Formats: sequence, C-alpha cells, structure tokens
Amino acid sequence: MERTEYPALEIDIDPERQRREWRVKRVAWALLYVALAAILFGVLGGGPVSTTAVAPDDGSLQLEYEKFARRHAPDQLRVAATAAADTVEIHLDSAYLSDIRLEEITPEPERVVVADGATTFVFNARRGARLRLSFDYQPERVGTLRGSIAAGDGARVAFRQFVYP
Repeated sequence: MERTEYPALEIDIDPERQRREWRVKRVAWALLYVALAAILFGVLGGGPVSTTAVAPDDGSLQLEYEKFARRHAPDQLRVAATAAADTVEIHLDSAYLSDIRLEEITPEPERVVVADGATTFVFNARRGARLRLSFDYQPERVGTLRGSIAAGDGARVAFRQFVYP
C-alpha cells in the first residue's frame, strides 16, 4: 500500500483507501437514485406503476386497485360491473377479506351473503346499467395479499397486492 506523507502539512494520503471510499460513494449515489426513481414511479404506492386494472375476458366487471399498499393505511378497490338483471352480485374472496378491514362500500349493498369461500355483495341496479362501486378498506397484514373477484356468474379474476409495514 502506497502512502505519501507531507510532514509540513501533517497530511497522510492513502490512495487505495481513497479509491475504496470513492467506490462506496458511487454505489451509495446509485442506490439513492434507484430508490428515488422507485418512489417517483409508485413502487412504494400511489404512482403510475402502482395503479392497475384487471378484467375477465367476458367483460362482466373491471377492477382497479393499487398493487402496493401500506398496512393500516386507507385504500380502495374500484369495481365497475354491468347489470345482467335487476341486481348485481359481486363475489369477493373470503380469504382476501380476512386480511383487510373493510371500512365502507359505496353504494351500500342491498344484502351481503357469505358462502362457499366468498362473500357476495348484492346491489340493486337497472338491467344493462354500468354500476360503479368502491370498497374502502385498510390492509391488516404485511406481505402479499391474494384475492379474486367476480360479477354474477361471470369469470373470476385474480389479483394480488403487496402490503408494506
């Protein structure tokens, strides 16, 4: 290891140590830029990368949700469904509902039925009308939450979210 001393200035120069420090600084700056980009794009929630929509092939419903959420922070599932009859039934996976605290459903369902591993929310609607619903909730568990949703007898569509602490 090469070391240069300047006795008049009382400075010790260690070029190898200085190169290591510069490398560490470059890596730290790169990590900082990656973290900043992740925040701006919504990887930590609430951005263009975070918001997504899924729908089954039959077009019976559309679900918009945040892929990234925070535990105990308010969030929302937005559902659009077409009424095939005088009511619209939305079937939401009971396992998913056990991992969240459902705060409010807008509009309020006419009734709620729990059976066969799913909770069914029944809404009054005019035949052929497009119904827009929102399920306000707070995630109760950290990690990946998996769920599925369906409208009436339509195809089930699966979704998942990652919940940060």
